[in-house]
Amino acid sequence: MVDMRVFFLCLLVFSLLGGLSVAAETFSDPLRPLNYHPEKVKKQVAPPPVDTSGWTLSAVLSSASRTVALVNGQALKEGDYLQGFRLTSIKADRVVLRKGQREIVLTREGTGLRKKSATEGNGK
Repeated sequence: MVDMRVFFLCLLVFSLLGGLSVAAETFSDPLRPLNYHPEKVKKQVAPPPVDTSGWTLSAVLSSASRTVALVNGQALKEGDYLQGFRLTSIKADRVVLRKGQREIVLTREGTGLRKKSATEGNGK
């Protein structure tokens, strides 16, 4: 009976010691690719913000078949992209560009029509 107690006590001690050595080991992901080193993986960096402060709407040209906006010298229609921003709306005096949650509204100064002076109308 004493031998059985010693046997179970030894078994208990060895199982605890064996469990500690297993717990001390680091486990690896069995689905991880071979030669994978997480410190070598490039972290995705967000692209630098686009400076839109100098963007200008020069003109809006509209016909029965299409509407085009002249932004920074580029002719754009709805759905076109300008430096990652999608042109979502074209109105007679403004355009709306969106990129994610960011929205830019460019407005056009004046009507875009040139007024004739009194001297031009007389042919002088």
